[in-house]
Amino acid sequence: MAAYHAFADEPGFAAVTSVGDVLAADGNLSIARYVKRPKAVAAGGGATLAATWAAFDEDGREFWLGMDALVDMLDGLTPAEDADA
Repeated sequence: MAAYHAFADEPGFAAVTSVGDVLAADGNLSIARYVKRPKAVAAGGGATLAATWAAFDEDGREFWLGMDALVDMLDGLTPAEDADA
């Protein structure tokens, strides 16, 4: 709501444009026409692609090991009987 109340451009989120600009675009109100995506900033402070991929791959292994452990734990559970049945 802040961008609406401020009635000002907010890069990557909102743009204020004139009626003339909209009419010059044949009345096209497509958001992408007026709000441009910000340029992507390199993650990792300039790390190489190989280093970034290695970190992603390592984190993925930890995630899937944790998921395997969770599935094993859930497989060991038995359904509780409903007391009202």
